[in-house]
Amino acid sequence: MLRGFLYFRFWEHSKLSELSYARERYVEAYTWSNSLFYEPRYAQGRIFHTKMILLVSILDDTFDAYGTPQELQRLIDALKRCEISAIDELQHYTKVICKLIRLVNNYQVQVKWSHEGYVPTFEEYKSIATKTATYDSSIPISFIGIGKVAAIEAFKWLGKEPKIMKALDVIGRLMNDIVSHKFEQLRHHCLSSVECYMSQHGLSKKLTLKDFEKILEDACKDLNEE
Repeated sequence: MLRGFLYFRFWEHSKLSELSYARERYVEAYTWSNSLFYEPRYAQGRIFHTKMILLVSILDDTFDAYGTPQELQRLIDALKRCEISAIDELQHYTKVICKLIRLVNNYQVQVKWSHEGYVPTFEEYKSIATKTATYDSSIPISFIGIGKVAAIEAFKWLGKEPKIMKALDVIGRLMNDIVSHKFEQLRHHCLSSVECYMSQHGLSKKLTLKDFEKILEDACKDLNEE
């Protein structure tokens, strides 16, 4: 109850509530963070992780459901002026934060697809959309929250995009699209993995979801193996 109030206060005091199009997800975000590390000693980690989820969620809503391509390009340009080229001078854990700037580039690709009516191949879509699913951003942020448990080696390992991370990206993206694609097509939105796969292979939705079961099963096997 108290945590929910604290995040509501953060939402209000940071003026995020002025973004009428943004989903108020602070309770959902904290629940997610709490499921990652619930131990009392990780309270600061949960706070940090929850706030990052909220900020990424706002980016997602801004690119996904509100901004025009021209407005969003100006946003990207402004973010890039924060000297992304200086990332090589940073420590591994701070590189993770700066790479959120690269996330918006992937969002912009999806905006471009949507406004141009472009239908990417399943592989092309997956190369972008597995990143905008934000699992590979959320996990290193979680590492930061658990302190010395995750040493520099953990960030170096994650930076190499290990097989387990790729599996999580696929699982997260496909499961998200299976659940949300019908709703998202009711508004101006780029096609999901479901529509891309159907278009590329000439399959019905039923057969596409059947194929997705196999893709998800293989990803889960990779996850378990790693």
